[in-house]
Amino acid sequence: MGGVRFAWADRASLALLVQSAAVSGAISCYYTLLPIFARDLWRAGPETYGLLAAMPGLGSLVGGVAVAMLGDLRRKDLLALGASVAFGAALGLYTSIPPVAVGAALLVVAGIASATFAACVGTLLQLRALGPIRGRVMSLYAITHVGLSSLGGLGGGALAERIGPPDAVRVAVLLAVVVVAALSIIVARRMPASVPHT
Repeated sequence: MGGVRFAWADRASLALLVQSAAVSGAISCYYTLLPIFARDLWRAGPETYGLLAAMPGLGSLVGGVAVAMLGDLRRKDLLALGASVAFGAALGLYTSIPPVAVGAALLVVAGIASATFAACVGTLLQLRALGPIRGRVMSLYAITHVGLSSLGGLGGGALAERIGPPDAVRVAVLLAVVVVAALSIIVARRMPASVPHT
């Protein structure tokens, strides 16, 4: 309970966790609906679906390496915000059902952006929660990043039945970007205390 108490009391940490949950829900939504995009919207077979399903993973690999190569950036909150906007833009274009090759490339971009966002948020949380409380706070991050993501797939599937898969993904992505942008103000105001310059 110590991690929950810390996150509840520290507005920046709470904002970061909510941002993580929102983006993870959007990721789960579009990935859950990917088979429908491949079969019903692109009229493609299992080979194309396999290609599309692999592209976010490729992007995540590239994004993770890129963030590591950038080193210790001071304003990780701004990078996270930019990554969330890039993530939303890529998936927004993806839902317009472009040619398959373009759709695959957009999923790579979405993977790069989501990995960049996750790395920045995870780092900010670790810098915010010092000492023995850090592990407990990072367990909360794991819950928002992985554990709660299935709710995005559930919600996305229910929404897709009502408004269609493309619009369901658009709603999920727009919600995630708005949440990240709104809460970025809280994080930014506390950045001098949470990210010491080295």
